[in-house]
Amino acid sequence: MKHWFLIPFIISLIGGSSAPLGALEIPNPFSSYTSKVVPFQIDIPVSWSVENPPQSPNPYLIFFAWNAQAGIQILLEHTDFGSLTAFKEKVRQDITIFPQAIILAEGKTTVAQLPGYWFDYSFPTQEDTLRARLYLFSRNDAFFRIICLTSQENFYLLLPTFEHVVQSLHFLSPRNP
Repeated sequence: MKHWFLIPFIISLIGGSSAPLGALEIPNPFSSYTSKVVPFQIDIPVSWSVENPPQSPNPYLIFFAWNAQAGIQILLEHTDFGSLTAFKEKVRQDITIFPQAIILAEGKTTVAQLPGYWFDYSFPTQEDTLRARLYLFSRNDAFFRIICLTSQENFYLLLPTFEHVVQSLHFLSPRNP
């Protein structure tokens, strides 16, 4: 539940931008960023703002990128969940602790050539309904969340960008994490 306190910040970034679906363009080109916390690289649209590492009191947040319509957070858990399955169930509890949050879809995936899992979920705010695609994976006993968040209206338009960003993530060393 500690991860949710950034939602008001992201809502403030995307809440006022109710651009129609046709008005948004998939950002191109992308620029590679190397994490200053964990040895990985990830591609982010060049028009997006990036905090690497973020200025945040959240000890889990290690990378944050956003534009007016969306935000992407990468979190490194400080708990050993023991398995991806246990981590997945903890994340499911984190999502459903909020009574109006709805898990819409979920399934297996890969992230950085590692087994992973994803959830699509939505939750209402005062201004809008937000929709997220959340990716989970683990590497060397470290557990990661990548949260891609936008308005319900823009979700499918931005989903290819989210997918590109997440699938571009790759680790630079075999060391932990």
